[in-house]
Amino acid sequence: MEAIAKFDFSASGEDELSFRAGDMLKVSEEWYKAELRSQEGYVPKNFIDFHIPSDGRRIVTMGSLGNRGRG
Repeated sequence: MEAIAKFDFSASGEDELSFRAGDMLKVSEEWYKAELRSQEGYVPKNFIDFHIPSDGRRIVTMGSLGNRGRG
């Protein structure tokens, strides 16, 4: 998937990418950033399912933990 940057962004961390408005970015859909019990990290998309409760909140539930390889 590709996305066009709306604004300039200067990375402030090792895991961030700097870009300028108008840059065409290739976006990976293999990993999502998630939070669990006050910790943040990346999780593989094929290990989770999105769940939208009736009250409209969006939460992520862990799915099958089969192959844990990254990629």
